[in-house]
Formats: sequence, structure tokens, C-alpha cells
Amino acid sequence: MGLLKNKLINYASDLKKLLKPAHSHRYLFFYVSKGLGLIFLIAFISLLMQVSGLYLADGILPIASLVKQIGSEKWLSWPHLFFLTSDTYILSVLWIGVLSSLALIVGLWPLVATSLCWVIYLSFVNTGSVFMSFQWDILLLEVGFLCLLGMPWVSVWKPNSNYAPPYYVIIAGYWCCFKLMFASGVVKLLSGDPLWYSCKALSVHYETQPLPHRLSWYVHQLPASLHQLSCMIMFIIELIMPILILINRKTRQIAGLSAIALMVIVMLTGNYCFFNLITCLLALFCLDDRFFHKQIMDEAYQHSKQYYLRGIVASILLVMTVINLSSQLMPSLRPLRAMTQPVAGWRLSNTYGLFANMTTKRDEIEIWASIDKQSWKPYLFKDKPNSAQEIPGWTWFHQPRLDWQFWFVALRGYSQYSWTNALITRLFEQSPAVLALFKEVPFEQAPNYIVMVKKNYHFSNGQEKKETQSWWRVGKPEQFSPVFQKKEK
Repeated sequence: MGLLKNKLINYASDLKKLLKPAHSHRYLFFYVSKGLGLIFLIAFISLLMQVSGLYLADGILPIASLVKQIGSEKWLSWPHLFFLTSDTYILSVLWIGVLSSLALIVGLWPLVATSLCWVIYLSFVNTGSVFMSFQWDILLLEVGFLCLLGMPWVSVWKPNSNYAPPYYVIIAGYWCCFKLMFASGVVKLLSGDPLWYSCKALSVHYETQPLPHRLSWYVHQLPASLHQLSCMIMFIIELIMPILILINRKTRQIAGLSAIALMVIVMLTGNYCFFNLITCLLALFCLDDRFFHKQIMDEAYQHSKQYYLRGIVASILLVMTVINLSSQLMPSLRPLRAMTQPVAGWRLSNTYGLFANMTTKRDEIEIWASIDKQSWKPYLFKDKPNSAQEIPGWTWFHQPRLDWQFWFVALRGYSQYSWTNALITRLFEQSPAVLALFKEVPFEQAPNYIVMVKKNYHFSNGQEKKETQSWWRVGKPEQFSPVFQKKEK
């Protein structure tokens, strides 16, 4: 009986530690908040560059229509701020997101700024349909909310402040990093894809990824044995290193640094917008102030009741994360996920796993237009390949959402995406907002006919590149959609 009592006392003591300030991460969390603000700023500016063509009244999928589909009765399941849906209001909300990001970067009202960034981005994700359905969008929301639980209620947050985040936020950061990296490796094995099992997936990945760039071409030319070795190293980082997060401080640092190294390589070999940045930010939780040679502050710091209330929220998130990850890794436990469905639209805990099945070929979709149905000219995209001599440049951390979605259209067929019909309609209407999403349009006037065609693309080899200056070998065009005809008014 005495042994049980001691165990309960020790357990209660451990739980109490989670509510104490994590002075070992005081400086690190301060700069993590700056990084979070920067990533939100990048995401909002990237969206600002496309919002007119995607979501305003003359866009492909107007938010006004999407909000009607959600309905007021579903608001608690899919929360958003778009109670008004005028173009002016939507743009105002987006600009508030930009200003809130800047406030977070400079340390003004960090709790309020983070809350605004999170709820505004959540609003666009929940009303943005397919164009806001990427894993890094929900990862940004999950990491953003995690950091929100640790933000101080002050008007100006300075690095020499005594404030330290609660331990439960740091522990949640460890767990989220573990979940992201480990799940990314496990889904590749669970898919049963022979390319992953043979470690040959990277021999085709650089060529078939959504938006390759020049360095992708050069890496693709490396020997097959080097691609296999790279794949093995990737599996070590995604499957073994995450376990080190759960052991001790030293092993956690190794895991965090390896995740950052992997993300740098991914960034150098493909365009993945801010996914690399948000993953690196999450991996920073595995480090601490001592790693950066900062003195650890031991003085006590008195927190308000809100500090403890956030701990309750963090505990609920931990349970949700365990349920989601367990059901992702073990199909027999998938019925458990129903427990988290009522709050799924809040994007508090999510499942991840890019490239579970490796794409083995690259088909590019082109949109052709014609006045007379005899002579056809293409719409040229800004950030995906348009010809054999053209390869996308670095988009850095910007995500061209229309270009990216056409990669999925090529894989699954245009009929699987209703937004393609909406796009065709806007092109017939010569919507300036939608036309601005393209690098070049074929005619000044509205075309009478539009069709989608498919071409197979392969990276050229070194000799072909030298002789023809072509980055690609391009196949013959195949009709991919029906020929659409402009409706007479």
C-alpha cells in the first residue's frame, strides 16, 4: 500500500512539473515565436498573391459559395470568420493576418497576434476547399495552436524577459515532431509500394514531384546506387531518429538536427513552399537554450490561471494525437478516430505522410484555346513546366496553388475535380482575376473552344541537354478532356 502511495505521489509530482515554466527553452521559444510569425507572414502573402483568382467573386471557387455550402448550422464543426463574404471583407481579413504576423515577429501582443494568425488561416483552410487542402496548411495550424498555448499575455515580448513557456508546450512540441517524422516514414512502408521497399523511389522522385526545379534535374542524373543510399538515409531519419526524441536531451538534439538536415535537402531538390520551414521550426523544439550556449534562468515565475487552463487543452490535444497516430499506423484502430471527428474542423491534431505511394511517371496538363477549332494556343502557367526547354525556378516559400493542383489532376483525371469546370467557365468569361494566375494567355478576346491535353514528360539526360538545351523529353499531346464550347449569351 505504501509503495502504491509513493508511486501516485511521484506521478502527481511529474504532472505538476508539466505546469512549471520550461526555463531551459526560454530563449529558444522566444525565437520560435519569431519564426512562426515569419511563416504565417509568408503563407498570408503567398495567399494574397492568388486570392483574387481563387476565392473572390470572380475567382474559380468563390468563398461566398463555399460558405453557403458549410451553412451556419455546421459552423462549430468547420469554424471560420467569413460571416460576410464581400471581396473587401475577405481581403481585409487577409491583410489583418499579414499585420498580425508582423506583430508576432516584432513581439507585440504575442498571444493576441498568434490567435489572430491562427484563426484567420483556419478560416481560409476551412473555406478554401481543394486549394487549401495541403498537409503543410494543417501542419501550420497545428504548430500554430501548439505555440499559442505557450504565448505570454504581454504587450511587448523582449528576449531578456523572464517569461518561459510551460513544459507541456515543449513536450507537445516533441510529440508533434515525433508524429510528423515517424508517420512520414511509416506510411511509405504501409503503402506496400515496391519502390520504397527496394529503396529505388528516389530514382524517379526528382522527376515526378509536383514542382521540380533546375537542381532537381542535376540530382536526378546521379547514379542509381546514390539514390538508393539516399533513400536508406531518409528512412533512418524518418523511422529511427524520431524514437530518439523520446529518450533524453542528447538523443533528442540528434533527432532534431537530422530532421532539419533532411528538410534542407528537400528544399534544395524541390519546391515545397513553407513545408520545410514549419518542419524545421518544429524540430527546434528538440533543442534548448544550452545548445545555443544561453544561460538557463532558474528564477520562479508566477503564471496566471490561464496558464493551467491551457494545460488542460494541451492534455486533450495529446489524447487526440495519440488516437489519430494510432489509427493511422494500425488500421484495426481506425474506428477510434470517430472520437475526434466532432472537432476535426479545428485542425488541432492531424495525420501526416507525404508520398506514401511514389509517382512513377510525369504527365503535364496543358489548357489549349481556339477561336475557330482549327488553330490552338496554350495558356502558359507561371510555375509548372510549359515546354521541353522550360523548367520551373525556385518558388522559394511561395505556393502556386493552381499549378500544384494540376499535378493531382494529371494523376486522377479532370472529372475527379469539379473546380476544373469552374476554371474553364472563368476562362471563357475572360475573368481578369483568373487570367492573372497564368503567365501568358493565348488571346486578348475570349476563346470559343477550350480543351485540356496531356503530355508525358521525362528529364533529358546530360547528352540531350547539351545538344538540344532541353530539360525534358516531351511526348505527343493526348486529349485529356472534352472540347468545351463557349455558351452563347
